[in-house]
Amino acid sequence: LLERKFLSGNIDKHQKDAEACDIADSIKTPLKILLVGELSHNPDRILALKDAGCDLFGLWVEKPLWSNIGPIAGITDISLTEWQSEIKKIKPDIIYGLLNYMSVPLAHEVLMNTKEIPFVWHFKEGPYVCQYRNLWDKLMDLYTLSDGQIYINEECQAWFEQYISCPNRETSFILDGDLPSGKYLNNNFCSKLSKTDGEIHILNSGRLVGLSLRDINYLCQQKIHIHSYGSNSPLVHCAQQANPTYFHVHGYCSPKDWVTEYSQYDAGLSHCFLSKNYNELVRTSWDDLNIPAKMNTFAIAGLPMIQRNNSGHIVATQRIADTFDCNISFSTLEELVETLRNTKRMAELTHHIMKERELFVFDTYVPALMDFFKAVSYTHL
Repeated sequence: LLERKFLSGNIDKHQKDAEACDIADSIKTPLKILLVGELSHNPDRILALKDAGCDLFGLWVEKPLWSNIGPIAGITDISLTEWQSEIKKIKPDIIYGLLNYMSVPLAHEVLMNTKEIPFVWHFKEGPYVCQYRNLWDKLMDLYTLSDGQIYINEECQAWFEQYISCPNRETSFILDGDLPSGKYLNNNFCSKLSKTDGEIHILNSGRLVGLSLRDINYLCQQKIHIHSYGSNSPLVHCAQQANPTYFHVHGYCSPKDWVTEYSQYDAGLSHCFLSKNYNELVRTSWDDLNIPAKMNTFAIAGLPMIQRNNSGHIVATQRIADTFDCNISFSTLEELVETLRNTKRMAELTHHIMKERELFVFDTYVPALMDFFKAVSYTHL
């Protein structure tokens, strides 16, 4: 999930790492960071930088499409109309541009008008949207003219490098953009519903992706309960109408209640799409490259993740889940049901994800991210 890149040069790797650490230590702390754009899902995660001693300022897009950008207590917002003069007063150590396609115009404008300040670009979702919204040139500027680049996974990094001449991996960092705050990583687990009624209970959070009504009906016929949170889509409505005993619709679950509420289930439904890229990077879709925010939620609650088997294709979520052996990968619904009923295998998968929960929260990566910011600041000098 995390890859750290520092300074370039024809010197021994160990010497390079040592020098990078010395340089990082020499940059003043706490860092003064200007956030530009929007924070998308789990926006309160960014306060972990403040907890680490950083001063945070926010320059937000006027009309975000989802989630919350602020105001967030602990971040000083600056004016969208007077930002140039305010930046001169603040004198940030680093400008951190993020996160989705609607941030591209504002981030690009700031980048082009603050050349004297180190700029790090972190992009999560929307490369294909940028293509048809006439934002591609600005997006490429953000990658090629910024001092540091953060990719959400190695698949995305490789995809963008198809379009970037001479990519500089020495100033890149890998970090998912929607990681939740570590304050929700508690141990308030509850007992499984399956231990009470002997039937399987699986979680859907947000959109139901990759399952048809027929698929849902089949699972319910196999006495597998599906608990859907935070979605009132037509598919969810129809599934509940068709399966009132086994398809359960719930409201919004607050992050503070994720562990308590979601840990009662046996597994979580990730995006169950079928990939068609045949290991060719140029053919990948956004589903192939993306890390849905729900994946981190499932990990915090200690739930194995259900996905279709996309072996032979480039799929970021499958690689990550397979790495930790917490993946219920299925080619047919019959295979999925068989795995869900295999109590020994399910216990193994649950144990594996429970061991790795900390890797799915933002706080874990804050020290390395701050070191990266410091190294970028040095290279900008």
